Amino acid sequence: MILASREFYGYDRLNRLVTSYRGDLDNDKDEIPVADRVNGEAWTLSPVGNWDVYGVDNNGDGDYTDANDLNQDRTHNLVNEITGITEGGGQSAWADPDWSAYGAKSRPGPKSRIGCRTQV
Repeated sequence: MILASREFYGYDRLNRLVTSYRGDLDNDKDEIPVADRVNGEAWTLSPVGNWDVYGVDNNGDGDYTDANDLNQDRTHNLVNEITGITEGGGQSAWADPDWSAYGAKSRPGPKSRIGCRTQV
């Protein structure tokens, strides 16, 4: 099987990246239909750019609910540090990060990540 090598990106009204899909482009070359996707990522951004929701669709089926997918809700404090991460049902849990008094992250995420691509 040859993996598709095309990528398609979606942007919000502020030109911030909000979706990324890999797969075969349609004939008009303006989208990758769900049936032709290999994988995808999606972000819901706060007004200041924090990732309020982050999703990874590892099999390209258009949802973020499978065991190897990722569907996170994230909370942030007033200085834009992540204060909580909640995963979708049945997905591997990530540790909530801790921050030092100087703003340095002292404990990174995931507790266990199996088969999930998290590069952005």
